[in-house]
Amino acid sequence: MAKYLVKITIPSIQDTIVRSRKLKDLTGGSELIPRIMQSGLKSLANDGKVEFIIPTADVVKEDSLNITNVAYLAIEGEKEQVTEKVKRMKEEMLKKLNTLVDTVKHRIPDKEFSIYENLIRYQIKNAINIVWAISEIKDNNIVKAKNDVDIAVANAKASIEPDDKFIEGFNLIQKQKNQYSAFENYQDFMEKAYQINPELIRGAYLCEVCGKRVILGATKNNFKSSITEKDEEDRLCAFCYAKRYYHGKHKKSVVDVALKKYLAEHGNRIQEIFKKHGKIDLLEEDKQNIYIEVLENNGENPDLIKSLNELYREIGKPPVYYAIVVMDGDSMGEKISKAFEENKIKIITKKLSEFSKEVKGIVEKYSGMSVYSGGDDLLALFPLKTVLEGYKEIVEKFKEYMKDTGYNFTASAGLVISHYKIPLNYVLQEARSAESKAKKVDGKDAVYIKYIKHSFSSAEAPIKNDHLQLFEELISFLSDEDFPFGFIYQLQELLLPYLPKTENEEPVKKLTKYLIEKKPYKRKDEFAKFMLDTKELFDFKEPEKIINTLKVAKFIASGV
Repeated sequence: MAKYLVKITIPSIQDTIVRSRKLKDLTGGSELIPRIMQSGLKSLANDGKVEFIIPTADVVKEDSLNITNVAYLAIEGEKEQVTEKVKRMKEEMLKKLNTLVDTVKHRIPDKEFSIYENLIRYQIKNAINIVWAISEIKDNNIVKAKNDVDIAVANAKASIEPDDKFIEGFNLIQKQKNQYSAFENYQDFMEKAYQINPELIRGAYLCEVCGKRVILGATKNNFKSSITEKDEEDRLCAFCYAKRYYHGKHKKSVVDVALKKYLAEHGNRIQEIFKKHGKIDLLEEDKQNIYIEVLENNGENPDLIKSLNELYREIGKPPVYYAIVVMDGDSMGEKISKAFEENKIKIITKKLSEFSKEVKGIVEKYSGMSVYSGGDDLLALFPLKTVLEGYKEIVEKFKEYMKDTGYNFTASAGLVISHYKIPLNYVLQEARSAESKAKKVDGKDAVYIKYIKHSFSSAEAPIKNDHLQLFEELISFLSDEDFPFGFIYQLQELLLPYLPKTENEEPVKKLTKYLIEKKPYKRKDEFAKFMLDTKELFDFKEPEKIINTLKVAKFIASGV
């Protein structure tokens, strides 16, 4: 009996996940994709002629979200039988996607749902694409079959044609054949069509999250009108609205992440103050009310503000920064292909699955929130105070799990620290960009760290994963109470003639040592030796990188 290799995937999922203005957009999107993949794969879970390769059968059968957006499976049978099974799998995935229609229906009035039902169904159905391919495994050559399905899927993704039956205007409009035939020419059409059929040329604003689909609720008299604005400040399309409420009433925000470690240590004392002043509802309603500037801007009770100020002088101000980590295995495509060739793919898949299951526990250990974890991919949020330790343990655990596979597995990441008021979609884009930069570091296996202040000023620096311990040592120097204020900016001024790079490192070294020795800093000799000897962090032929590394380390050290 013939055997076929099947590849099925949901392309561009990072784009679907990352297009998020709020944390609930991000968490909703990151759970939706694995759920859709899971629903399709589970439809074949009890089929004895199906062999799951990626993910493994045990991952498919359990209620796990550790499923990537790509699956490979081998199916025995005639081509028509295999094709029918794959089509059934896709149908189950589309059914799961279609449940988002109910999410929208339950949140808007029946009358409005009835008006926009066609548009809602169309936007949701076309928001996610499912692509698949099959190839016969001849002479037990699974490698050739894999190459065939990879090429077929890549071609399918590149050649998807837009729907030629409908137009998204302020509602869903069916295209009409020969719609210009009643007019003398196109100019005549543009001049007269609006009076005859205004929806043909009047559209609506695009969704403020995805920027791809029109907003839900526009009319021919008001193309800015939005149903979603009634309970959201954003004007959304049906898919992004459903994604936002996929978890139901998810109230967490990035502020919750920024404050989690701090509140675990000091939350009871802060709550007592709010209770004392009869304002506990204020704190429970929105965690931002923990910040003095928010209370002052809202004209809250001066006595409450005074009490909080007194406490904060003792325990430190609440942190306003959090971090996003986006991690991805290095050269995974090459390693997966090689594993297929050497018949080690099941070992690799099993190890990736085991690692993925452990990630959530590590993230929670460091007061973080795991948003997405599938194989070698990770997206997680942390408080500033714990992000480095959390990331370090995750990347070490990844290498530990994969070390016995016979391949040198490494991972690279973007780590972006941001003020909670910076738009989330911007921070996510910066995190993805930082991850890409990390993969361009020589030898990869690195993390690109960036901070973004409320003013949008920033600095960034690449750190090899194996050098994170040294980077933490640097942070410990910059955390000293007597570390000289303004040292980094003074060094930057001194090194201006040599920025960004220089062929002669000696003047840079001498000026660095000179400035350190001038400062009344207890550990200055130790610090000077550390800077001059730690080539893993400081290349004195690239003084601009030195300055940026110091800025990032100082920012983390300040614990703002």
